[in-house]
Amino acid sequence: MRKYTIEEVESCIQKFGYLLVSEKYNGANSKIKLECPKSHLWETTFARFKNSGRRCRECTIIKRYKGGAKACYRRNRSKRLNDVKNYRNSFAFFDTHVFKIDFCEKVRRDPSNLNLLQVRCAETSCRRWFNPTNSRVSSRTKSLNNERSGESKFYCSEDCKQTCSIYRRRDFPKGFYNQNQGRDPKVQAEWRVMVLERDEYTCVRCGISEVPLIAHHIEGIKLNPILSADIDNGMTVCVSCDEEIHKEKGCRRIDLTKSNICKGDE
Repeated sequence: MRKYTIEEVESCIQKFGYLLVSEKYNGANSKIKLECPKSHLWETTFARFKNSGRRCRECTIIKRYKGGAKACYRRNRSKRLNDVKNYRNSFAFFDTHVFKIDFCEKVRRDPSNLNLLQVRCAETSCRRWFNPTNSRVSSRTKSLNNERSGESKFYCSEDCKQTCSIYRRRDFPKGFYNQNQGRDPKVQAEWRVMVLERDEYTCVRCGISEVPLIAHHIEGIKLNPILSADIDNGMTVCVSCDEEIHKEKGCRRIDLTKSNICKGDE
């Protein structure tokens, strides 16, 4: 292959409006210094300039910025977001996710497409097989790894989710309450009204009335849940008196926590 002379290189470069600054030329793959029409100095090889179309880097950056780099970024970002959205909403593959959830979920391959994952609906009256999306498998995996709150169980439909007795329930199924605490909302609401009526809507400590009043348990609900609905275990107090009561030793908020109550008299 014939080697170009420095004169030939300079002539070729000038056709594109560039000037050769270097005084020596050692070959097509040796770097030479050039000056672009905007007077920017930069280095490249003649092979890249001639064959690859390599031009002034600074001019390229300016052109991209002024020529719509932001619009290009927005288009690329929108495409990436669409790709992510499509992935999250697509069905999960069996081989990709099965090892993450098979220790606690019923799983199988989709009979119509062996590459896809199927799980059972968590609603006990349904329990049908369905294909979860990548997003739902990811949420379930994070819940199992304690990386997010909630359980993110698999439901085949919104109806199954809403009718499930344990959906969005922390300790007890829908329709039940924590009997260990003795706080049945309906019973306590009725108890409050009876206590206020008995005390004629007047604070028994300071005698004030016509202010927001509280039905205070003499023995706390956690301390004695059996008496939680007994009106003899309640008294009417105002907000200020209730705060003063809960400052007394034995009735402080910290004293009424489950951990301290279980310690007994220690």
